[in-house]
Amino acid sequence: MTKLFKHDSDNTSSETAMRGVVQNCVLAAVTLALLFAMSFAVDGEFHPSHLVLLAVPVFFSLALKLTSAARRKASDAAEVSENSVAHKASVVPKAPEASVSSDVQTSSECSSCTPTLHSNYSVSSNTRSTHSDICGISVIDASTHKYHVAEMAAKVSTRDSRLDLLRLFAIAGVICIHAVDAMFPSITTGAPLDPAMLARIPDAGALDLYAAIRTCCYGFNIVYIMISGALLMRWKDEPLKDFYLKRVSKVLLPLLIYYFFYQWQNGLLFPLSASRIAGIFRGFFTADIELCPFYWLIYIIISLYLIYPFMRHMMKDLPYPALTVLAAGIAIFSGLVAYTPFVFAPVIGFWLGYAILGYWVTRPESRRFDWFLLIFGALQAVVIYLLIRRSTLDGTGYGGYMGLVTPYTPIMVFLCLGYFAFIYRLPARLFSDVRDARPKAAADIRSRFLRFFSKYSFSAILVHWWVLYFILGRFYPQTAAAASASASANAAGIFRSLFSTGGIFHSFFLSGGIFRMIYDTLLNVTGTHLALIWLVAADLVLSVLIGALLEEYVLKAPLWLWDKLCSAASRRP
Repeated sequence: MTKLFKHDSDNTSSETAMRGVVQNCVLAAVTLALLFAMSFAVDGEFHPSHLVLLAVPVFFSLALKLTSAARRKASDAAEVSENSVAHKASVVPKAPEASVSSDVQTSSECSSCTPTLHSNYSVSSNTRSTHSDICGISVIDASTHKYHVAEMAAKVSTRDSRLDLLRLFAIAGVICIHAVDAMFPSITTGAPLDPAMLARIPDAGALDLYAAIRTCCYGFNIVYIMISGALLMRWKDEPLKDFYLKRVSKVLLPLLIYYFFYQWQNGLLFPLSASRIAGIFRGFFTADIELCPFYWLIYIIISLYLIYPFMRHMMKDLPYPALTVLAAGIAIFSGLVAYTPFVFAPVIGFWLGYAILGYWVTRPESRRFDWFLLIFGALQAVVIYLLIRRSTLDGTGYGGYMGLVTPYTPIMVFLCLGYFAFIYRLPARLFSDVRDARPKAAADIRSRFLRFFSKYSFSAILVHWWVLYFILGRFYPQTAAAASASASANAAGIFRSLFSTGGIFHSFFLSGGIFRMIYDTLLNVTGTHLALIWLVAADLVLSVLIGALLEEYVLKAPLWLWDKLCSAASRRP
Protein backbone atom coordinates (compact mmCIF):
# COMPACT_ATOMS: atom_id res chain seq x y z
CA MET A 1 0.00 0.00 0.00
CA THR A 2 2.80 2.40 0.93
CA LYS A 3 4.62 1.74 -2.36
CA LEU A 4 1.43 2.28 -4.30
CA PHE A 5 0.82 5.66 -2.70
CA LYS A 6 4.47 6.60 -3.15
CA HIS A 7 4.28 5.72 -6.85
CA ASP A 8 1.12 7.76 -7.28
CA SER A 9 2.71 10.65 -5.42
CA ASP A 10 5.80 10.54 -7.65
CA ASN A 11 3.65 10.54 -10.78
CA THR A 12 1.60 13.44 -9.47
CA SER A 13 4.74 15.37 -8.58
CA SER A 14 6.22 14.79 -12.05
CA GLU A 15 3.00 15.84 -13.77
CA THR A 16 2.82 18.96 -11.61
CA ALA A 17 6.43 19.83 -12.40
CA MET A 18 5.82 19.34 -16.13
CA ARG A 19 2.73 21.53 -15.99
CA GLY A 20 4.80 24.19 -14.26
CA VAL A 21 7.44 24.08 -16.99
CA VAL A 22 4.85 24.30 -19.76
CA GLN A 23 3.01 27.11 -17.97
CA ASN A 24 6.18 29.15 -17.52
CA CYS A 25 7.19 28.64 -21.15
CA VAL A 26 3.74 29.71 -22.37
CA LEU A 27 3.73 32.82 -20.17
CA ALA A 28 7.22 33.73 -21.32
CA ALA A 29 6.05 33.37 -24.94
CA VAL A 30 3.06 35.59 -24.16
CA THR A 31 5.42 38.17 -22.67
CA LEU A 32 7.55 38.10 -25.81
CA ALA A 33 4.42 38.55 -27.92
CA LEU A 34 3.44 41.49 -25.74
CA LEU A 35 6.86 43.09 -26.21
CA PHE A 36 6.62 42.34 -29.92
CA ALA A 37 3.31 44.22 -30.05
CA MET A 38 4.71 47.06 -27.96
CA SER A 39 7.57 47.51 -30.39
CA PHE A 40 5.02 48.93 -32.85
CA ALA A 41 4.19 51.68 -30.39
CA VAL A 42 7.31 53.72 -31.08
CA ASP A 43 6.53 54.73 -34.66
CA GLY A 44 4.06 52.16 -35.95
CA GLU A 45 6.77 49.84 -37.29
CA PHE A 46 8.36 46.70 -35.94
CA HIS A 47 12.00 47.00 -34.83
CA PRO A 48 13.80 43.63 -34.57
CA SER A 49 16.65 45.16 -32.58
CA HIS A 50 14.17 46.26 -29.90
CA LEU A 51 12.72 42.78 -29.56
CA VAL A 52 16.13 41.08 -29.49
CA LEU A 53 17.29 43.34 -26.70
CA LEU A 54 14.06 42.88 -24.73
CA ALA A 55 14.07 39.11 -25.28
CA VAL A 56 17.28 38.75 -23.26
CA PRO A 57 15.70 39.41 -19.83
CA VAL A 58 12.68 37.28 -20.79
CA PHE A 59 14.80 34.19 -21.53
CA PHE A 60 17.00 34.89 -18.51
CA SER A 61 13.94 35.21 -16.24
CA LEU A 62 12.46 32.00 -17.65
CA ALA A 63 15.73 30.16 -16.99
CA LEU A 64 15.77 31.48 -13.42
CA LYS A 65 12.20 30.34 -12.78
CA LEU A 66 12.77 26.86 -14.21
CA THR A 67 16.04 26.45 -12.31
CA SER A 68 14.40 27.56 -9.08
CA ALA A 69 11.52 25.15 -9.63
CA ALA A 70 13.93 22.27 -10.27
CA ARG A 71 15.81 23.04 -7.08
CA ARG A 72 12.60 23.12 -5.07
CA LYS A 73 11.57 19.78 -6.55
CA ALA A 74 14.93 18.22 -5.67
CA SER A 75 14.75 19.65 -2.15
CA ASP A 76 11.20 18.33 -1.68
CA ALA A 77 12.21 14.90 -2.96
CA ALA A 78 15.11 14.75 -0.52
CA GLU A 79 12.88 15.87 2.32
CA VAL A 80 10.20 13.30 1.47
CA SER A 81 12.91 10.62 1.38
CA GLU A 82 14.16 11.64 4.82
CA ASN A 83 10.64 11.61 6.21
CA SER A 84 10.04 8.18 4.67
CA VAL A 85 13.13 6.78 6.41
CA ALA A 86 12.04 8.30 9.71
CA HIS A 87 8.56 6.92 9.15
CA LYS A 88 9.80 3.36 8.53
CA ALA A 89 12.00 3.53 11.60
CA SER A 90 9.13 4.62 13.81
CA VAL A 91 6.21 2.54 12.48
CA VAL A 92 4.54 0.36 15.09
CA PRO A 93 2.43 -2.72 14.24
CA LYS A 94 -1.21 -2.07 13.45
CA ALA A 95 -4.05 -3.78 15.22
CA PRO A 96 -5.56 -6.55 13.04
CA GLU A 97 -8.89 -4.82 12.78
CA ALA A 98 -7.42 -1.52 11.67
CA SER A 99 -8.02 -0.33 8.14
CA VAL A 100 -6.41 2.40 6.10
CA SER A 101 -8.67 4.64 4.08
CA SER A 102 -7.48 6.68 1.15
CA ASP A 103 -10.54 8.89 1.26
CA VAL A 104 -10.14 12.51 2.19
CA GLN A 105 -10.64 12.86 5.94
CA THR A 106 -11.50 15.94 7.85
CA SER A 107 -9.58 16.99 10.94
CA SER A 108 -12.42 15.75 13.17
CA GLU A 109 -12.06 12.24 11.74
CA CYS A 110 -8.36 12.13 12.51
CA SER A 111 -8.91 11.92 16.23
CA SER A 112 -10.21 8.37 15.75
CA CYS A 113 -7.47 7.21 13.38
CA THR A 114 -5.62 4.00 14.23
CA PRO A 115 -2.08 4.75 15.49
CA THR A 116 0.68 3.89 13.02
CA LEU A 117 3.23 6.64 13.63
CA HIS A 118 5.46 7.30 16.57
CA SER A 119 4.47 10.35 18.58
CA ASN A 120 7.79 12.05 17.80
CA TYR A 121 7.14 11.97 14.05
CA SER A 122 6.88 15.47 12.65
CA VAL A 123 5.91 16.94 9.33
CA SER A 124 8.17 19.60 7.90
CA SER A 125 6.52 22.96 7.32
CA ASN A 126 7.94 22.94 3.78
CA THR A 127 6.14 19.74 2.85
CA ARG A 128 3.24 20.50 0.53
CA SER A 129 1.13 17.47 1.54
CA THR A 130 -2.28 18.41 2.85
CA HIS A 131 -3.85 17.05 5.98
CA SER A 132 -5.95 14.60 4.00
CA ASP A 133 -2.86 13.39 2.12
CA ILE A 134 -1.16 12.46 5.38
CA CYS A 135 -4.25 10.68 6.67
CA GLY A 136 -4.70 8.84 3.39
CA ILE A 137 -1.19 7.41 3.30
CA SER A 138 -0.73 6.49 6.92
CA VAL A 139 -3.01 7.20 9.81
CA ILE A 140 -1.65 9.38 12.61
CA ASP A 141 -2.09 9.04 16.33
CA ALA A 142 -3.45 11.62 18.74
CA SER A 143 -0.10 13.22 19.52
CA THR A 144 0.69 13.63 15.83
CA HIS A 145 -2.77 15.09 15.31
CA LYS A 146 -2.01 17.69 17.97
CA TYR A 147 1.21 18.55 16.17
CA HIS A 148 -0.65 18.82 12.89
CA VAL A 149 -3.23 21.18 14.40
CA ALA A 150 -0.41 23.34 15.76
CA GLU A 151 1.31 23.30 12.37
CA MET A 152 -1.90 24.36 10.59
CA ALA A 153 -2.35 27.17 13.10
CA ALA A 154 1.18 28.34 12.37
CA LYS A 155 0.32 28.46 8.67
CA VAL A 156 -2.40 31.03 9.26
CA SER A 157 -1.08 34.16 7.61
CA THR A 158 -0.27 37.14 9.78
CA ARG A 159 -0.63 39.40 6.75
CA ASP A 160 -3.32 42.03 7.07
CA SER A 161 -5.59 41.25 4.12
CA ARG A 162 -7.57 44.40 4.82
CA LEU A 163 -4.63 46.49 3.67
CA ASP A 164 -4.43 44.37 0.51
CA LEU A 165 -8.08 45.14 -0.21
CA LEU A 166 -7.50 48.82 0.52
CA ARG A 167 -4.54 48.76 -1.88
CA LEU A 168 -6.87 47.34 -4.54
CA PHE A 169 -9.29 50.22 -3.97
CA ALA A 170 -6.41 52.69 -4.02
CA ILE A 171 -5.14 51.52 -7.42
CA ALA A 172 -8.67 51.61 -8.83
CA GLY A 173 -9.03 55.13 -7.42
CA VAL A 174 -5.78 56.36 -8.99
CA ILE A 175 -6.82 54.85 -12.32
CA CYS A 176 -10.20 56.58 -11.96
CA ILE A 177 -8.46 59.94 -11.54
CA HIS A 178 -6.54 59.48 -14.77
CA ALA A 179 -9.56 58.10 -16.61
CA VAL A 180 -11.64 61.15 -15.68
CA ASP A 181 -8.78 63.43 -16.73
CA ALA A 182 -8.51 61.61 -20.07
CA MET A 183 -12.24 61.75 -20.79
CA PHE A 184 -12.94 65.21 -19.38
CA PRO A 185 -9.77 67.31 -19.33
CA SER A 186 -12.00 70.37 -18.97
CA ILE A 187 -12.61 69.44 -15.32
CA THR A 188 -9.01 70.12 -14.31
CA THR A 189 -7.73 72.38 -17.09
CA GLY A 190 -10.70 74.68 -17.55
CA ALA A 191 -10.62 74.12 -21.32
CA PRO A 192 -13.96 74.09 -23.17
CA LEU A 193 -15.65 70.70 -23.16
CA ASP A 194 -15.64 68.80 -26.43
CA PRO A 195 -19.14 69.24 -27.95
CA ALA A 196 -19.22 65.58 -29.03
CA MET A 197 -18.47 64.45 -25.47
CA LEU A 198 -20.94 66.97 -24.05
CA ALA A 199 -23.69 65.39 -26.17
CA ARG A 200 -23.01 62.00 -24.56
CA ILE A 201 -23.23 63.18 -20.94
CA PRO A 202 -26.51 61.77 -19.55
CA ASP A 203 -27.50 64.68 -17.28
CA ALA A 204 -26.58 68.24 -16.46
CA GLY A 205 -24.94 67.40 -13.12
CA ALA A 206 -22.71 64.67 -14.52
CA LEU A 207 -19.60 66.84 -14.72
CA ASP A 208 -19.99 67.81 -11.08
CA LEU A 209 -20.38 64.13 -10.22
CA TYR A 210 -17.23 63.21 -12.17
CA ALA A 211 -15.32 66.05 -10.52
CA ALA A 212 -16.47 64.82 -7.09
CA ILE A 213 -15.46 61.23 -7.90
CA ARG A 214 -12.06 62.41 -9.10
CA THR A 215 -11.55 64.52 -5.98
CA CYS A 216 -12.56 61.72 -3.61
CA CYS A 217 -10.30 59.31 -5.48
CA TYR A 218 -7.48 61.81 -5.12
CA GLY A 219 -7.47 60.77 -1.49
CA PHE A 220 -6.21 57.34 -2.51
CA ASN A 221 -2.85 58.95 -3.30
CA ILE A 222 -2.71 59.79 0.40
CA VAL A 223 -3.96 56.29 1.24
CA TYR A 224 -0.82 54.90 -0.42
CA ILE A 225 1.30 57.03 1.89
CA MET A 226 -0.73 55.88 4.88
CA ILE A 227 -0.43 52.20 3.93
CA SER A 228 3.34 52.52 3.65
CA GLY A 229 3.44 54.14 7.08
CA ALA A 230 1.17 51.47 8.53
CA LEU A 231 3.42 48.66 7.29
CA LEU A 232 6.88 50.15 7.69
CA MET A 233 6.53 52.02 10.98
CA ARG A 234 5.60 48.82 12.82
CA TRP A 235 8.47 47.68 14.94
CA LYS A 236 10.78 45.17 13.32
CA ASP A 237 14.32 44.46 14.41
CA GLU A 238 15.86 44.86 10.97
CA PRO A 239 19.36 46.15 10.16
CA LEU A 240 19.44 49.43 8.26
CA LYS A 241 21.40 47.86 5.43
CA ASP A 242 18.80 45.13 4.93
CA PHE A 243 15.95 47.64 5.00
CA TYR A 244 17.44 49.93 2.37
CA LEU A 245 18.68 47.13 0.10
CA LYS A 246 15.20 45.59 0.17
CA ARG A 247 13.62 48.93 -0.78
CA VAL A 248 16.07 49.32 -3.66
CA SER A 249 15.22 45.84 -4.92
CA LYS A 250 11.45 46.14 -4.49
CA VAL A 251 10.85 49.79 -5.39
CA LEU A 252 13.75 51.77 -6.83
CA LEU A 253 14.96 49.28 -9.46
CA PRO A 254 11.47 48.44 -10.81
CA LEU A 255 10.73 52.16 -10.93
CA LEU A 256 13.90 52.76 -12.95
CA ILE A 257 13.13 49.91 -15.34
CA TYR A 258 9.62 51.20 -15.98
CA TYR A 259 11.07 54.68 -16.46
CA PHE A 260 13.12 53.24 -19.33
CA PHE A 261 9.93 51.57 -20.56
CA TYR A 262 8.16 54.91 -20.92
CA GLN A 263 11.20 56.38 -22.64
CA TRP A 264 11.10 53.48 -25.09
CA GLN A 265 7.39 53.86 -25.73
CA ASN A 266 7.92 57.52 -26.56
CA GLY A 267 10.76 56.79 -29.00
CA LEU A 268 13.48 58.25 -26.77
CA LEU A 269 15.49 55.13 -25.98
CA PHE A 270 16.76 53.97 -29.39
CA PRO A 271 19.25 54.18 -30.97
CA LEU A 272 21.21 53.42 -27.84
CA SER A 273 24.14 55.65 -27.01
CA ALA A 274 26.07 56.56 -23.89
CA SER A 275 24.80 60.14 -23.91
CA ARG A 276 21.19 59.00 -24.34
CA ILE A 277 21.43 56.51 -21.46
CA ALA A 278 23.13 59.11 -19.26
CA GLY A 279 20.37 61.59 -20.07
CA ILE A 280 17.68 59.08 -19.06
CA PHE A 281 19.43 58.36 -15.77
CA ARG A 282 19.77 62.07 -15.15
CA GLY A 283 16.07 62.57 -15.85
CA PHE A 284 15.19 59.74 -13.48
CA PHE A 285 17.21 61.08 -10.56
CA THR A 286 16.00 64.66 -11.13
CA ALA A 287 12.33 63.60 -11.33
CA ASP A 288 11.84 64.53 -14.99
CA ILE A 289 8.47 62.73 -15.19
CA GLU A 290 6.75 64.49 -18.04
CA LEU A 291 6.10 61.18 -19.81
CA CYS A 292 4.85 59.47 -16.65
CA PRO A 293 3.53 62.26 -14.40
CA PHE A 294 1.98 59.91 -11.85
CA TYR A 295 5.52 59.00 -10.73
CA TRP A 296 5.42 61.96 -8.33
CA LEU A 297 3.69 59.72 -5.77
CA ILE A 298 6.41 57.07 -5.94
CA TYR A 299 9.09 59.71 -5.40
CA ILE A 300 7.26 60.87 -2.27
CA ILE A 301 7.08 57.30 -0.97
CA ILE A 302 10.78 56.72 -1.66
CA SER A 303 11.67 59.88 0.24
CA LEU A 304 9.71 58.58 3.23
CA TYR A 305 11.59 55.27 3.08
CA LEU A 306 14.70 57.18 4.10
CA ILE A 307 13.28 57.93 7.55
CA TYR A 308 11.03 54.94 8.24
CA PRO A 309 13.73 52.86 10.02
CA PHE A 310 14.26 55.71 12.48
CA MET A 311 10.53 56.28 12.90
CA ARG A 312 10.22 52.63 13.93
CA HIS A 313 12.34 53.26 17.01
CA MET A 314 10.34 56.39 17.85
CA MET A 315 6.97 54.66 17.47
CA LYS A 316 8.08 51.54 19.33
CA ASP A 317 8.16 53.27 22.72
CA LEU A 318 5.46 55.89 22.05
CA PRO A 319 2.38 55.18 24.23
CA TYR A 320 -0.87 54.90 22.32
CA PRO A 321 -2.52 57.90 24.07
CA ALA A 322 0.43 60.06 23.01
CA LEU A 323 0.18 58.66 19.48
CA THR A 324 -3.52 59.58 19.41
CA VAL A 325 -2.74 63.14 20.48
CA LEU A 326 -0.11 63.30 17.74
CA ALA A 327 -2.67 62.07 15.17
CA ALA A 328 -5.11 64.78 16.26
CA GLY A 329 -2.32 67.34 16.00
CA ILE A 330 -1.56 66.23 12.45
CA ALA A 331 -5.19 66.85 11.46
CA ILE A 332 -4.98 70.32 12.99
CA PHE A 333 -1.66 71.10 11.35
CA SER A 334 -3.03 69.99 7.97
CA GLY A 335 -5.65 72.70 8.34
CA LEU A 336 -2.96 75.24 9.18
CA VAL A 337 -1.03 74.25 6.06
CA ALA A 338 -4.12 74.59 3.86
CA TYR A 339 -5.84 77.62 5.25
CA THR A 340 -3.21 79.77 6.99
CA PRO A 341 0.31 81.06 6.27
CA PHE A 342 1.59 79.32 9.41
CA VAL A 343 5.10 78.39 8.27
CA PHE A 344 5.86 75.75 10.91
CA ALA A 345 2.92 73.49 10.09
CA PRO A 346 4.45 71.74 7.03
CA VAL A 347 6.93 69.93 9.29
CA ILE A 348 4.19 67.54 10.42
CA GLY A 349 1.27 68.52 8.19
CA PHE A 350 2.77 67.15 5.00
CA TRP A 351 3.40 63.58 3.83
CA LEU A 352 5.17 62.39 6.97
CA GLY A 353 2.08 63.29 8.95
CA TYR A 354 -0.07 61.13 6.67
CA ALA A 355 2.32 58.20 7.14
CA ILE A 356 2.00 58.56 10.92
CA LEU A 357 -1.79 58.69 10.59
CA GLY A 358 -1.65 55.42 8.64
CA TYR A 359 0.31 53.82 11.47
CA TRP A 360 -2.16 55.16 14.04
CA VAL A 361 -5.39 54.16 12.26
CA THR A 362 -4.22 50.55 11.74
CA ARG A 363 -3.36 50.03 15.40
CA PRO A 364 -5.82 47.62 17.10
CA GLU A 365 -6.59 50.25 19.75
CA SER A 366 -7.88 52.62 17.04
CA ARG A 367 -10.84 50.38 16.26
CA ARG A 368 -12.81 52.27 18.92
CA PHE A 369 -12.81 55.29 16.57
CA ASP A 370 -14.00 53.45 13.44
CA TRP A 371 -17.64 54.54 13.49
CA PHE A 372 -16.70 58.15 14.16
CA LEU A 373 -14.15 58.12 11.31
CA LEU A 374 -16.58 56.35 8.97
CA ILE A 375 -19.38 58.85 9.55
CA PHE A 376 -17.08 61.84 9.46
CA GLY A 377 -15.41 60.57 6.29
CA ALA A 378 -18.79 60.20 4.57
CA LEU A 379 -19.61 63.79 5.54
CA GLN A 380 -16.38 64.93 3.88
CA ALA A 381 -17.53 63.38 0.59
CA VAL A 382 -20.75 65.40 0.86
CA VAL A 383 -18.76 68.56 1.61
CA ILE A 384 -16.58 67.91 -1.47
CA TYR A 385 -19.61 67.64 -3.72
CA LEU A 386 -21.17 70.81 -2.30
CA LEU A 387 -17.93 72.74 -2.83
CA ILE A 388 -17.75 71.51 -6.41
CA ARG A 389 -21.37 72.44 -7.02
CA ARG A 390 -20.77 75.92 -5.64
CA SER A 391 -17.70 76.42 -7.84
CA THR A 392 -19.77 75.40 -10.87
CA LEU A 393 -22.48 77.90 -10.08
CA ASP A 394 -20.12 80.81 -9.44
CA GLY A 395 -17.89 79.97 -12.43
CA THR A 396 -14.64 79.49 -10.50
CA GLY A 397 -14.33 75.87 -11.67
CA TYR A 398 -11.49 73.57 -10.62
CA GLY A 399 -9.49 76.30 -8.92
CA GLY A 400 -12.47 77.30 -6.84
CA TYR A 401 -12.57 74.15 -4.74
CA MET A 402 -9.31 72.20 -5.06
CA GLY A 403 -7.41 74.55 -2.77
CA LEU A 404 -10.02 73.95 -0.09
CA VAL A 405 -9.96 70.18 -0.45
CA THR A 406 -6.57 68.79 -1.47
CA PRO A 407 -4.03 67.76 -0.72
CA TYR A 408 -3.17 68.95 2.81
CA THR A 409 -6.58 69.68 4.32
CA PRO A 410 -8.61 68.18 7.17
CA ILE A 411 -11.28 67.36 4.59
CA MET A 412 -8.92 64.99 2.79
CA VAL A 413 -7.42 63.67 6.03
CA PHE A 414 -10.78 62.55 7.43
CA LEU A 415 -11.91 61.23 4.05
CA CYS A 416 -8.86 58.95 3.93
CA LEU A 417 -9.31 57.88 7.54
CA GLY A 418 -12.89 57.03 6.60
CA TYR A 419 -11.59 54.70 3.88
CA PHE A 420 -9.56 52.80 6.50
CA ALA A 421 -12.50 52.69 8.92
CA PHE A 422 -14.73 51.27 6.18
CA ILE A 423 -12.27 48.47 5.44
CA TYR A 424 -11.85 47.60 9.12
CA ARG A 425 -15.62 47.56 9.68
CA LEU A 426 -16.15 44.90 7.01
CA PRO A 427 -16.97 41.39 8.35
CA ALA A 428 -13.89 39.49 9.48
CA ARG A 429 -14.95 36.39 7.53
CA LEU A 430 -14.20 38.22 4.29
CA PHE A 431 -10.51 38.24 5.20
CA SER A 432 -10.08 34.71 6.54
CA ASP A 433 -6.68 33.23 5.67
CA VAL A 434 -7.33 29.83 7.29
CA ARG A 435 -6.98 26.92 4.85
CA ASP A 436 -9.90 24.61 5.44
CA ALA A 437 -10.62 21.22 3.92
CA ARG A 438 -12.37 22.77 0.90
CA PRO A 439 -9.83 23.92 -1.69
CA LYS A 440 -12.43 26.17 -3.35
CA ALA A 441 -13.66 27.79 -0.16
CA ALA A 442 -14.79 31.37 -0.75
CA ALA A 443 -12.49 32.79 1.91
CA ASP A 444 -9.53 30.94 0.43
CA ILE A 445 -10.30 32.23 -3.07
CA ARG A 446 -10.59 35.81 -1.80
CA SER A 447 -7.34 35.46 0.09
CA ARG A 448 -5.52 34.10 -2.98
CA PHE A 449 -6.91 36.89 -5.14
CA LEU A 450 -5.84 39.61 -2.71
CA ARG A 451 -2.38 38.10 -2.37
CA PHE A 452 -1.98 37.85 -6.13
CA PHE A 453 -3.11 41.42 -6.58
CA SER A 454 -0.91 42.69 -3.75
CA LYS A 455 2.10 40.92 -5.20
CA TYR A 456 1.78 42.67 -8.57
CA SER A 457 0.14 45.91 -7.46
CA PHE A 458 3.31 47.95 -7.77
CA SER A 459 3.95 46.88 -11.36
CA ALA A 460 0.26 47.43 -12.13
CA ILE A 461 0.32 51.01 -10.89
CA LEU A 462 3.52 51.73 -12.83
CA VAL A 463 2.23 50.36 -16.14
CA HIS A 464 -1.39 51.55 -15.91
CA TRP A 465 -0.68 54.92 -17.58
CA TRP A 466 0.42 53.20 -20.78
CA VAL A 467 -2.53 50.78 -20.60
CA LEU A 468 -5.05 53.61 -20.18
CA TYR A 469 -3.97 55.44 -23.30
CA PHE A 470 -3.53 52.20 -25.19
CA ILE A 471 -7.24 51.54 -24.58
CA LEU A 472 -8.05 55.05 -25.73
CA GLY A 473 -5.79 54.66 -28.77
CA ARG A 474 -3.59 57.62 -27.97
CA PHE A 475 -0.93 58.96 -25.69
CA TYR A 476 -1.66 61.75 -23.29
CA PRO A 477 -0.14 64.94 -24.78
CA GLN A 478 1.76 66.52 -21.92
CA THR A 479 3.06 69.44 -23.96
CA ALA A 480 2.40 70.97 -27.34
CA ALA A 481 5.79 69.71 -28.49
CA ALA A 482 5.00 66.18 -27.39
CA ALA A 483 1.59 66.38 -29.01
CA SER A 484 2.96 67.53 -32.37
CA ALA A 485 6.18 65.51 -32.44
CA SER A 486 5.25 62.09 -31.17
CA ALA A 487 1.66 61.73 -29.98
CA SER A 488 0.15 60.92 -33.36
CA ALA A 489 2.81 58.37 -34.28
CA ASN A 490 2.76 56.75 -30.85
CA ALA A 491 -1.02 56.66 -30.81
CA ALA A 492 -1.12 54.97 -34.19
CA GLY A 493 1.53 52.50 -33.09
CA ILE A 494 -0.17 51.62 -29.83
CA PHE A 495 -3.55 51.34 -31.46
CA ARG A 496 -2.27 49.13 -34.29
CA SER A 497 0.01 47.07 -32.11
CA LEU A 498 -2.64 44.54 -31.13
CA PHE A 499 -6.13 45.32 -32.28
CA SER A 500 -6.42 47.84 -35.09
CA THR A 501 -6.21 47.57 -38.88
CA GLY A 502 -2.96 45.85 -39.79
CA GLY A 503 -2.46 44.57 -36.24
CA ILE A 504 -1.63 40.94 -35.57
CA PHE A 505 -5.11 40.24 -34.12
CA HIS A 506 -7.08 42.23 -36.67
CA SER A 507 -8.67 39.14 -38.20
CA PHE A 508 -10.04 38.12 -34.78
CA PHE A 509 -11.15 41.46 -33.36
CA LEU A 510 -11.94 43.44 -36.54
CA SER A 511 -10.77 47.01 -36.91
CA GLY A 512 -10.99 49.52 -34.12
CA GLY A 513 -9.64 47.44 -31.27
CA ILE A 514 -11.74 45.33 -28.92
CA PHE A 515 -11.18 47.54 -25.88
CA ARG A 516 -11.67 50.78 -27.76
CA MET A 517 -14.65 49.23 -29.56
CA ILE A 518 -16.40 48.46 -26.28
CA TYR A 519 -15.53 51.89 -24.92
CA ASP A 520 -16.91 53.66 -28.00
CA THR A 521 -20.05 51.52 -27.99
CA LEU A 522 -20.79 52.28 -24.36
CA LEU A 523 -20.03 55.95 -24.90
CA ASN A 524 -22.33 56.26 -27.92
CA VAL A 525 -25.18 54.04 -26.72
CA THR A 526 -25.35 54.51 -22.95
CA GLY A 527 -23.42 57.72 -22.36
CA THR A 528 -20.39 58.51 -20.26
CA HIS A 529 -21.32 56.66 -17.03
CA LEU A 530 -20.79 53.08 -18.22
CA ALA A 531 -17.96 54.14 -20.54
CA LEU A 532 -16.05 55.53 -17.55
CA ILE A 533 -16.69 52.38 -15.51
CA TRP A 534 -15.47 50.22 -18.41
CA LEU A 535 -12.36 52.36 -18.87
CA VAL A 536 -11.41 52.04 -15.20
CA ALA A 537 -12.18 48.29 -15.01
CA ALA A 538 -10.36 47.44 -18.25
CA ASP A 539 -7.35 49.51 -17.24
CA LEU A 540 -7.22 47.83 -13.82
CA VAL A 541 -7.46 44.27 -15.14
CA LEU A 542 -5.04 44.77 -18.03
CA SER A 543 -2.56 46.62 -15.81
CA VAL A 544 -2.50 43.76 -13.30
CA LEU A 545 -2.08 41.12 -16.00
CA ILE A 546 0.56 43.02 -17.99
CA GLY A 547 2.30 44.06 -14.78
CA ALA A 548 2.42 40.43 -13.62
CA LEU A 549 3.92 39.29 -16.92
CA LEU A 550 6.54 42.04 -16.97
CA GLU A 551 7.44 41.51 -13.32
CA GLU A 552 7.79 37.73 -13.64
CA TYR A 553 9.46 37.53 -17.04
CA VAL A 554 11.31 40.83 -17.49
CA LEU A 555 12.07 42.34 -14.08
CA LYS A 556 13.10 39.06 -12.48
CA ALA A 557 16.42 38.94 -14.35
CA PRO A 558 17.79 42.39 -13.35
CA LEU A 559 16.47 42.00 -9.81
CA TRP A 560 18.20 38.62 -9.54
CA LEU A 561 21.42 40.21 -10.75
CA TRP A 562 21.05 42.98 -8.17
CA ASP A 563 20.55 40.44 -5.37
CA LYS A 564 23.68 38.57 -6.48
CA LEU A 565 25.71 41.77 -6.49
CA CYS A 566 24.46 42.62 -3.00
CA SER A 567 25.30 39.11 -1.76
CA ALA A 568 28.79 39.31 -3.25
CA ALA A 569 29.35 42.73 -1.68
CA SER A 570 28.20 41.50 1.74
CA ARG A 571 30.66 38.59 1.63
CA ARG A 572 33.64 40.84 1.08
CA PRO A 573 35.82 41.30 4.18
